[in-house]
Parts: sequence; C-alpha cells; structure tokens
Amino acid sequence: MLFPSVLAALAIGTTMESGASGINKTMKILALEKEVPGVTADQFPPHLQAEARRVWELYKVGIIREMYFRQKKTEAVLVLECASVAEAREALSTLPLVREKLIDFELIPLVPYPGLERLFSF
Repeated sequence: MLFPSVLAALAIGTTMESGASGINKTMKILALEKEVPGVTADQFPPHLQAEARRVWELYKVGIIREMYFRQKKTEAVLVLECASVAEAREALSTLPLVREKLIDFELIPLVPYPGLERLFSF
C-alpha cells in the first residue's frame, strides 16, 4: 500500500526517487526574490500577466507550493518542491520576469529539523 504523501506526489507528477532508506520525496526550497540593480518599476507591467500565468502553471504541477510577498517589500517568497536546487533554478528561469532579467532569486534548500530526535534518545 502506498502512503498518502506518495499517492499525492504521483497525482501531481512530482519526482520520487528510491534511496537507501526508501522513498525520498522532492526537497523543499525557499526562493527569495532579489532586486536586480538598474531595473525600474515601469519595466514590469508588460510581463505581469504572463508571470501570473506561469506561476499558476508551476503551482498546478506541484513545483511552486506556496507563494507570498514580504510584508514591507513587493518581493516574492516562494516555497518550491524540486529534486534539487538546480531543478528549482531551472523552473524559476521559465518565469517571464526572470527571463527578462527583471528579478532574480536566492535559493535556500531546506531539510527537516532534526532536533526533535532528542525527545526520543534514552
């Protein structure tokens, strides 16, 4: 029997890999938008509809899992699920604002917090 998380990943077409400890899901990657020097606000509007469309496409296939803006800046904060940082960078490169070099992203791979193991060590 497959676990619900495996079934969900299969349903959205995300990558599942078999490793030494069983099945490894894709990793979560935090993507923080960075300003590109010299870019002005008037350069964005012609690309915003295409940007929203591409973000929606990446969301539908399970690559972009969460989308936010910083509270005091109009900069995106995305949570992605990809097999690697390289795959996340490749997916983000398909965004029109990235392709036009109007924005860039810092990518931070995330791993599960191991500190709770201390509760179970005797």
